[in-house]
Amino acid sequence: MGWEECLHELKKDEAEAKRLQDANPGSGVYWPWIYRGQSNEKWPLQTSLERYIERELGHDLERFKIQEYYRYLSRAIPAINSLTTNSFNADIVADFIELDESGELPHIELLCYARHHGFPTPMLDWSHSFYVAAFFAYSTSDRGTDPAIWAFKEWDGHYRTQDFGQPMITTIGSYVETHPRHYRQQSCYTVCLSQDEGTFFFTPHGKAIEVNPDDHRMKKFVLDRRDRPAAMKDLHSMNLTDYSLYGSEESLMRMLAYQEMILNR
Repeated sequence: MGWEECLHELKKDEAEAKRLQDANPGSGVYWPWIYRGQSNEKWPLQTSLERYIERELGHDLERFKIQEYYRYLSRAIPAINSLTTNSFNADIVADFIELDESGELPHIELLCYARHHGFPTPMLDWSHSFYVAAFFAYSTSDRGTDPAIWAFKEWDGHYRTQDFGQPMITTIGSYVETHPRHYRQQSCYTVCLSQDEGTFFFTPHGKAIEVNPDDHRMKKFVLDRRDRPAAMKDLHSMNLTDYSLYGSEESLMRMLAYQEMILNR
């Protein structure tokens, strides 16, 4: 799909979302799309926890007990608090972690901090902005690979019908105090949870889509790699750059390299 064609599809989705909202004012049942850019369209929707287990232990992650994950994360808190300016509560009590009534995971601020700083987490990061996702899709893609943008809408006015215990993808963490990147990138996150005899597990996102595709409204835009120069130029004109999205000195230098060696040469 070409860059201009993709923008056309985006406008169609936005018009449909507005039509549904106008037809149901104040209902709050029609959630907006969220977007995730990946530089290789062949890559699945895979969390950093899945990639870490696959790389370090040599096997795929089928499911990961929530209590076990929080136990590992809790062990890192004393070092995080000692070596940084953070002050996370170390008393997680991993054996008693449960989901609250809203479905939000506990200690979401810690999870987001871990996600933005390289500790493997069960969360996929998304953006409320299609254009932010497009930047991540195109910026690190190479000439031999088509990038892709995934789009997900959790709630579209109908109740989910999956059987009890089946894996389900849930959106979390739009409003959380965490790293500035979270707001620079208009971030939110998804987790995929399943349940077995009262025990909750983190489960691969692909499993939920495979088991119950009707309850997971998902789109995938495969982008033409040949449109990368035009797309990156458009995104730069919107001030969507490495520096605006990351805010570090390293990202500043990446932005300046692109600006001076590519755009202004």
